[in-house]
Amino acid sequence: MELGKSRPAAIELMAAIESTSSGVVLVEISKSDQPITFVNPAFERMTGYQHAEIIGRNCRFLQGPETSKLETANLRKAISERRHHTTRILNYRKDGSTFWNDLTISPINADNGAFIGFVGVQNDVTTEVMLHRELSEKIDALESAKQSLNAANAELRKIAHYDPLTGLPSRRLLQDRLNYSLARAKRTGSMVAIAFMDLDGFKKVNDRFGHEIGDLALCQVSDQMRNQIRETDTLARHGGDEFILLFDTLVSHSGVTTICERIKRVFSTPFNLGEFSAHLGISIGTAFYPNDGDNAQSLLSLADTAMYESKNMKEQHATPTPSRVGQFLGSQTLP
Repeated sequence: MELGKSRPAAIELMAAIESTSSGVVLVEISKSDQPITFVNPAFERMTGYQHAEIIGRNCRFLQGPETSKLETANLRKAISERRHHTTRILNYRKDGSTFWNDLTISPINADNGAFIGFVGVQNDVTTEVMLHRELSEKIDALESAKQSLNAANAELRKIAHYDPLTGLPSRRLLQDRLNYSLARAKRTGSMVAIAFMDLDGFKKVNDRFGHEIGDLALCQVSDQMRNQIRETDTLARHGGDEFILLFDTLVSHSGVTTICERIKRVFSTPFNLGEFSAHLGISIGTAFYPNDGDNAQSLLSLADTAMYESKNMKEQHATPTPSRVGQFLGSQTLP
């Protein structure tokens, strides 16, 4: 294989090939097994094979069980098509250890243009690949930690803003929405309303049948009331057996009254609480912005007062007879 037209240039070229840190290999294509005809010292150092162990062999001796079959097939295709090709492939040293080979092959043509073989230049990029892999693993770990942190933050926000028992907005979220609704109403001149609601008879159910049944009752009440309101309304658990309903869109006295009456009808039939059946009632007090107050505290206070007035009126007109107790608890009467 002719390296150049002048002997000094050929000698200089050979010296450069011998001294480079990149592995250089020449392959003769005219023979069926495409044997290696030349390697430089860097190739020997990279693979651990001596010159005599390499010459005459096909380059596939550097392949092993973990060498990519796809990359190998692409390399063979490039050779069959006599074209330039670059790949990164896992090769094996003489001692069985692996290294990542950044390999570029190029066709060699004689002075007359005839194709005579391939030259391959390879570099050991194992450190680079390992560092990249380590970096990718750290990035994946950070991404996983970020997702876990986001999930934890979302859970904390949920805990802070939603009641864990009923899933309803909490007092804090209601306060935020009420403040926002009032600020918007002041800008637009619209109306805001709240309904303060407290269950009648819940304490007796809780005391008689235990907190587990009491919690079940709260969940059923929440679900039933939620089905009676509009999507734009906010039903929140204020605490214990108290609930607050916020109306901040298309608010009218008649509209609020209609929804409150629908909620009251929920309590016209007993609640099925597993083995027990219980009648509960509800007392409701309402307040409207701007007529009844111009801030969240005054509206909540007024609605709370109206609710207790409603509860007191019902208690004053109720006669504590055995039949009344039976109606309250349905199939389970208090002694």
